[in-house]
Amino acid sequence: MLEGQLLGANSGEIRPIGTAYLNVPYASKKMNVPGRIVANQHYRRRGTGLQNTNDGNTGQNVCFTDPGDWGEYMINVEKNGSYRMTFRVASLVQGKFDISVNGAIIKTDETFEATGGLQTYTDKVVSGITLPQGENYIKIHYKSKFNFNYIDAADESNLGIEDKTSISNPDVFYPNPFTNEATIQIKSAFTEPLQIKIIDMKGQICFSGNNFQTNQNIKVGNHLANGIYTVVVVYGNTKNTFKVIKN
Repeated sequence: MLEGQLLGANSGEIRPIGTAYLNVPYASKKMNVPGRIVANQHYRRRGTGLQNTNDGNTGQNVCFTDPGDWGEYMINVEKNGSYRMTFRVASLVQGKFDISVNGAIIKTDETFEATGGLQTYTDKVVSGITLPQGENYIKIHYKSKFNFNYIDAADESNLGIEDKTSISNPDVFYPNPFTNEATIQIKSAFTEPLQIKIIDMKGQICFSGNNFQTNQNIKVGNHLANGIYTVVVVYGNTKNTFKVIKN
């Protein structure tokens, strides 16, 4: 279902979506960081609409993002720090947007390549977003047409990494998403020690180990709760991170 205008055609008439906006309590729109910022729970917006999606269990994504439109989100930040935000996006063309926090532009011309469909989603990672503790307002300024579903925000200090390389090769972690248990296999020309960390969306380390090796089939995940995790693997001079989902 597409979201329309808040006001009806007749003077003083409020459409159902407008009534919902008026009746939703102020505090209910506040989302916690670290955690997931759901795109359809904007605090304020200009333009844009909503449509149904099966991605990420959000129910609806933001759509109709013309250049000049924006969506603002009220967040409660656990502590001062630098945060990595993973934007869940889909587009038929190259996507582009700016990010502001509390009215100040902090990131410009963040881009991602066309995904091949408006319901074919990818992750756009933006690192180094500095947030103060407490209530904040983050705004996405749209510069092209694309669909936006959510942001996964993680405390970078808990990730334990500075330079992050996102990899999605199914030969590295499979299956992904997984239900019970999954396999990590890092292939290399020769076998060398491998370290692994699995971190949840609150930045807590759920699993770590340094007694592994490259070219080894490593079983993980059987003790993890359902959710989204960041996996960090370190071997030699290489450090990679990637996102995995347990359903």
